[in-house]
Amino acid sequence: MKKKLYLGFFALVGLCSTIAFIFIFRVSLLGLEFYYIPTNSMTPTIMPGDIVIADVWLNDTHLKVGDVIVFSHPDLDEMKIIKRISSLENGNAVRVKGDNAKNSLDSRILGNISNKSIEAKATKVIRGFTIIEIKQYN
Repeated sequence: MKKKLYLGFFALVGLCSTIAFIFIFRVSLLGLEFYYIPTNSMTPTIMPGDIVIADVWLNDTHLKVGDVIVFSHPDLDEMKIIKRISSLENGNAVRVKGDNAKNSLDSRILGNISNKSIEAKATKVIRGFTIIEIKQYN
């Protein structure tokens, strides 16, 4: 009985350590990246405190208007921003906007976003214990 208890304890510690490693070191696991959302610029689709799962194996030729993307800030490369594509221009730059337009740092301020600054396409949101599919809007 004690042996099973120890094995269960070590399995739980191993699982928790793996989850912590993924979130702390932002490991791209199987082409997925996790992003913590601190602001309300994408509400109601993505709420403050949500964690977004994004596909980093992105082929920018498959981007469509309505997709939610993660990209680097044009002036601060380490700052990541998540917004919805509002238009595609010339095949190499996008205009983006937040779902909460009143409180969003988007193309109205940043201008067009180059495709090479796009890091991932958001696909799902983790909210509490629920995983929600991100819908594409036109």
